[in-house]
Amino acid sequence: MTYVNCVLVKDCVSLTMKKKRKHATDLSARAGLVFPVKHFQQTFSDGKLKQTVDEEGAVFFTGVLEFLVAEILALAGQDAVLKQSNKITLHHLPGLQDRRRYAELLERSKEEKEEVGVAT
Repeated sequence: MTYVNCVLVKDCVSLTMKKKRKHATDLSARAGLVFPVKHFQQTFSDGKLKQTVDEEGAVFFTGVLEFLVAEILALAGQDAVLKQSNKITLHHLPGLQDRRRYAELLERSKEEKEEVGVAT
């Protein structure tokens, strides 16, 4: 055991305390997504096509899926509110089969792409 002469108490404490290791942030957190990017990347690799997808492609694909799911759930939520329900159930999802509502969804996504500056 080594003895160290400490002038200040904080010096002694800092010498004896171990540094805490920072937790690694996953790809989803770095991209600001909720859906798991690695899961979709592995699904592509394990699928019938056996295509390898790089991280950027997986992040983009996951972002698109997350956006579409959020929009579909928003439409189902509107149906639930119209039917005076507090929960979205499977009975609210068939209301999304209306082509007009999907056209509105695609139009909104087109407008958002133009705002961001993504080329089509």
